[in-house]
Amino acid sequence: MTSGTKDTITIFSAKIVTLLVGIGMQSCLAWFLAPDGRGSYAVCIIFASLLGILCGFGIDVAVQYYVASNKMSVSDGVSVALSYAIAGSLLAVSLGIILMQTRLSFFTKASQESFYLALFFIPVSMLTSFFPLLLIGLRQFKWMAIFSVLQSIAQLIGVIILVGIFSLGVNGALTAIFLTGLIVIALNFIFLRKKYGVILTWPSINHVRLIFSYGIRYYFARFSNILNFRIGTVILAFFVSCSEIGFFAVATQLMAYVIMIPDVLNDVLLPRIAVDSNGRASLVAQSVRLSGTVCGAIIIILLLISKPLVQILLSPAFLPIVPLMWILAPGIFVRSISKITIPYFNGTNHPGISSIAVVLGVATNLVLLAVLLPLMGLPGAAWAMTLGYFVSSFVLIKKFHSISSLTFIDVWKYKRKDITFLTDVMRKIQSKTANSMGRQESI
Repeated sequence: MTSGTKDTITIFSAKIVTLLVGIGMQSCLAWFLAPDGRGSYAVCIIFASLLGILCGFGIDVAVQYYVASNKMSVSDGVSVALSYAIAGSLLAVSLGIILMQTRLSFFTKASQESFYLALFFIPVSMLTSFFPLLLIGLRQFKWMAIFSVLQSIAQLIGVIILVGIFSLGVNGALTAIFLTGLIVIALNFIFLRKKYGVILTWPSINHVRLIFSYGIRYYFARFSNILNFRIGTVILAFFVSCSEIGFFAVATQLMAYVIMIPDVLNDVLLPRIAVDSNGRASLVAQSVRLSGTVCGAIIIILLLISKPLVQILLSPAFLPIVPLMWILAPGIFVRSISKITIPYFNGTNHPGISSIAVVLGVATNLVLLAVLLPLMGLPGAAWAMTLGYFVSSFVLIKKFHSISSLTFIDVWKYKRKDITFLTDVMRKIQSKTANSMGRQESI
């Protein structure tokens, strides 16, 4: 088994488990909180996520690049990341407290206590996003998978205990995520210390400058990408009820699980691209084709079973999200294709291209939201998100053709090795799963 195939299977297997557990968590939140509570939870999470990304300056991706390309030691990378996380968290929490003092209707969609709990989550979210990227950069795919699965299972258990058993509502869900994050951060640091002898030091001015220079170029792509996914929910929080916010948030989250496929491929691609002067453009092109094939099939199946799926998984109260899922599907599909090119730009030191593409997508989303939301309501917000993805995807694909010098046929024509690779991966995943089940039965 080649290294790339083995890494793909490891990450894909972990993503499958994480996906299933994540769906279980979404199901619990839907049944326990109902549409109103789910909407309040979504607003709090978005509030913390946007503040964290806004004040994070893309440092996690920058550290990943410099460590993966052997331009910075693991200890230096962790030290710089931790320093930025502390400074960024202080800035984000301060900004959040100031915003909470305003009379914006956004802050009426959940209790003030819930918003304060969300602020505590900011430093945790910064570090829980940093460590998986660092492990990927170090090609520690197995341990990244283990920690990801542990985190998702712990979150689910926490939600069941705090929300389902003790009925703590939104505050219980937020507390579960916060405590889980602390545990996972500690486990990651212990592993890095034992494996790489990581020690925390004062980061050098040169390292701080290099990380900031790279991070700020990717910053707008990172922030805009999250904003593009969340902006519909943010705008809705000013104008509609908590239940409608819950509908839109759950619909987007459910469809976004499809993007697991390009995320898996991206995790495998980045370390290989970063150490190759040409960025392995042909490998990226093959991944674009494979991602489009697999994601397209998943989306079709998901839409065909959407109504019974929602009834069973989320409860009949969430059936209004089914039409939204159909509207979001084309945007999620083009996003699943174009997202494969982002590691190519990041790994060849062109992170600014991702920023330009996603900023244009967000601008499109915002303009269309202003026009379509008053006319169509929730479907208008879904159409705005889909068309925003079309714009950003067009820019990414266009730039990939330009920089890689690959022709249209080079990128989009299917080759025999594509099918061979895909069937080989599926066969090995099936074999690995069967072996695992056999071992369990023997026990």
